[in-house]
Amino acid sequence: MKPFKKREIIVRISAIIRRSRGRIQTRIKTGILSVNLGSWAVEVKGKPVHLTIKKFGILENLVLCKDIALTKKMFLSHLYSSMAKPKLKIIDVFFCKLRKTLCDAMGDDNYIHTVWNHGHVLRDPME
Repeated sequence: MKPFKKREIIVRISAIIRRSRGRIQTRIKTGILSVNLGSWAVEVKGKPVHLTIKKFGILENLVLCKDIALTKKMFLSHLYSSMAKPKLKIIDVFFCKLRKTLCDAMGDDNYIHTVWNHGHVLRDPME
C-alpha cells in the first residue's frame, strides 16, 4: 500500500463505476453545457459540439468530479489506463484544445478553471 490522496481515490472509484456502466445519471448539465456520458454527446444550448475521444475523456472526468480539482496524473491515468503513458505535458495540450472547442461553442463562458500547482476543476457558472 502507498499513501494516496482522497481526490485520487474518488477519481479511481468513478472510473470503475463508469466502466461497469453503473451510472445513475448519464446526462450531466452545467449551465449551458450538457454532457451525455452514455452516448458520448456534448451539447451547448442544445447544439451538438464535436469532441475527439481524448477531449471527451477529459471533459467526462471533469463532470464526474465537478468542483474537485484533479491533477494531470489523474487525467493521464484516465485517458491511458492500459497503454504506455506519454509525458504529463500532453494533458496541457488536450486542455488547450478542449478549451478552444468549448470557447468557440460557448462564447465567453468558461467552466474549466486551473488551480495553480494542483490541477483543473469544472465549476458551475456564476449566476
